Amino acid sequence: MKKTISLACRGGGVKSAGSVGVIKALNELGFTISRISGTSISAIVAALYSIGTDADIILKLLKDYVLIYSDASRVRGSNGNFKIIETSVDKATGGKCFKDCNIPITIAASQGNFLINTPVLFDNYSFPNLTLGKACRASCSFPFLYEKFHLEYEGTNFALLDGGLTLNPYISKGKNEVAILSTYFKKENKRENTLSLYAPAWQQAEKIADFIIKPVIPLGTLGTPDDLQKAFDIGYQETLNCYAQINSIVLG
Repeated sequence: MKKTISLACRGGGVKSAGSVGVIKALNELGFTISRISGTSISAIVAALYSIGTDADIILKLLKDYVLIYSDASRVRGSNGNFKIIETSVDKATGGKCFKDCNIPITIAASQGNFLINTPVLFDNYSFPNLTLGKACRASCSFPFLYEKFHLEYEGTNFALLDGGLTLNPYISKGKNEVAILSTYFKKENKRENTLSLYAPAWQQAEKIADFIIKPVIPLGTLGTPDDLQKAFDIGYQETLNCYAQINSIVLG
């Protein structure tokens, strides 16, 4: 029986646009993405795709967002209030909540502090009435650059920060789905810093995934619209290169 794809998108600033290229290629190759998850900037990618937004439009929106998001950070002299991410995502999604999405979506955030934290998973089961904008704001609240996001949801208070501290990304799959991880190498030598505080977050995802799309995207976290385009193109081409392997898993 042909299976559908549960796509998990790793966050990483401008590198996250690689996942948009992965989505575009998977769609063009005829694969069905029936579930999606995302962390940090890739939470925005997942949120937009979950309501039916085309990959090219997602990339355009990210290009619009990249500079204003950067300007909101403390490194640019702002106070780190990330309200702009909530309002921009809510505008693009029409203020939709998890219960309104076309396909199931999970967005990962963290609760605690930079060194001691636990994951918080936003989805239709636990947070049906939460807007996608608020979930993306929580998932993108990178320590030191942005302030914690204090969220009150149905009587419970959360102090949230970047999901990349705990799950980058979260992987799940339903019946007749294969879990494909969209991630990246940072350098041409294809080596990762396994001593990083963030390493357990992405290593866990790589252990669980049925297949990994992992292009080399030699970019930093912050960048320009041109960097987003570069990451998009690299992710797109790598997915085309993986067609035979993906098709074998989906048909298997």
